[in-house]
Amino acid sequence: AILVAYIVPVDMNQPISVSALKQVLTAKLPTYMVPTAFVFMEALPRTSSGKLDAKALPNPSGSESSPYRAPQTDAEKFIAQLFAELTGAEQVGLDHNFFELGGHSLLAMHLFIRISKQYGVQLPLRTIFEFPTPEGLAQQLMGGTVKRAYKPLFPFNTSGKFPIVFCLPPAGGTATVYKNLADALGKDHQLVGLQARGVDDDEGQYDLSIAEGAATYIRAIKQMQPEGPYYLLGMSLGGNFAHEMAAQLEEQGEKVAALFLVDTMAIYPRTKDEQKSEQELTFELLNALADTEQPYAGPDKANGEQLLDAIQAQWESVGMIPKGTPRSYFSKVVANSLMARSLTKEYIPRVCQTPIVFFKSTVTDGQQKEEWFDWQAYSDQPIAKYEVAAKHAEMLWQPNSYTLIARIVSQVVRNDILGSSN
Repeated sequence: AILVAYIVPVDMNQPISVSALKQVLTAKLPTYMVPTAFVFMEALPRTSSGKLDAKALPNPSGSESSPYRAPQTDAEKFIAQLFAELTGAEQVGLDHNFFELGGHSLLAMHLFIRISKQYGVQLPLRTIFEFPTPEGLAQQLMGGTVKRAYKPLFPFNTSGKFPIVFCLPPAGGTATVYKNLADALGKDHQLVGLQARGVDDDEGQYDLSIAEGAATYIRAIKQMQPEGPYYLLGMSLGGNFAHEMAAQLEEQGEKVAALFLVDTMAIYPRTKDEQKSEQELTFELLNALADTEQPYAGPDKANGEQLLDAIQAQWESVGMIPKGTPRSYFSKVVANSLMARSLTKEYIPRVCQTPIVFFKSTVTDGQQKEEWFDWQAYSDQPIAKYEVAAKHAEMLWQPNSYTLIARIVSQVVRNDILGSSN
């Protein structure tokens, strides 16, 4: 199901901008209440008693939906051409949706790289999700200086018939890592990501404990869903946030129907950290992010920029980011990743009642210990475990892994809502 707006214009001969309508509604309504489709009609159908005949309303994909409108301004033409180049679409109009044309989060980054080079303006990456048409993006470009405010909620699909799965940010803080999972789940499943402060905004970085971060994210999801049951999912550090959120929500009397943890550690080893300098610890984590066969030992062998080059090359190689990602954006993601150490330094999970579904990477470097990933001590419910044949960094990027995760998530949600017979 999708949210459709049926509109009766004062003058049917006067074109109405769908993007402009969406922009007005987005400023006044929560994202999930903004219509996905707009249908223009000469009059609304009525029953014999004069009431609205909802059954007679046309399908939004019918011929009466908004007609093709050609780009007019230089910015609209430039963006429409980019849409066509990146998605392979033959003709792109003002109201064509980037993602409906076949765009995805990696292509969205390419789009923003090109826009940034052309206009010298760094829009928030989330803009393409909020204004996914040539007209909408062009209006944002022409708005002058962009104030990139922090918005934690990052909706991917809010029109499905099944409950929302809220996905918490891993180290790095980005919500876009969940786009592949959202696509794999399909249109029936709602999925909303949460993004950390400092990645795609001008408001600095988080410097919180896991508990404080979880409280921030709970306030955010309650804007969209005031009451449970909630479905929470977290990759890596995101799983720690999700588990703490489950504990806090239970304390508030809310129900968490399921908690999906994707290769999340329950215990973070700290025994050797006390003998290491902050610089050594930083380079240790950077090497882990770089995932190279020959690690850098420290500044005497490689400076920070060389390590960033290695990390970016690794992430590009597995498809986590597109080649040519601006260093300004990438540096913020890495800076948030480095904060994972301080966030988990004093972190000890609490016991919760929520059923846990755990996805474990089977492709490791052999240095990890199984007990680091043992969540049973922190749940009163038996834990369902699934092995995923992918590296930790690839679990949301390799099709064989994220499709497996999507299939299990779908089964759990469908069984809860429809019953085990479905």
